[in-house]
Amino acid sequence: MIFMRSIRPLPKGNVKILITAADVLRGCKVTGWKSIIQDIKNAGATFVDAAVVEDGNLISRRHPVDLPEFIRASLRKLEGGIR
Repeated sequence: MIFMRSIRPLPKGNVKILITAADVLRGCKVTGWKSIIQDIKNAGATFVDAAVVEDGNLISRRHPVDLPEFIRASLRKLEGGIR
C-alpha cells in the first residue's frame, strides 16, 4: 500500500483487517481487538496489548473505548510533524 510508505500519518482504527490482508504490517508493532490478534501476528506484526500503540506514523487502537487516547496520539503526531 502506497499510503503506508508515504510520509502521512496513518491513524488506524477500523481498517486493521484491510491493512493486515495487504501484507504491510510486517515488522510493525500494533494493537487491536482480541478477535484479530492472530491475524495481526500472521501478518508479521508484533501484537502489543495496549490501548494505543504508535510505531512511526502508524497509530493503532484496541477498542472504541480507547478512542479518546487514540485521537490524542493522532493529534500529537500531526502537531509534531511527520517522520
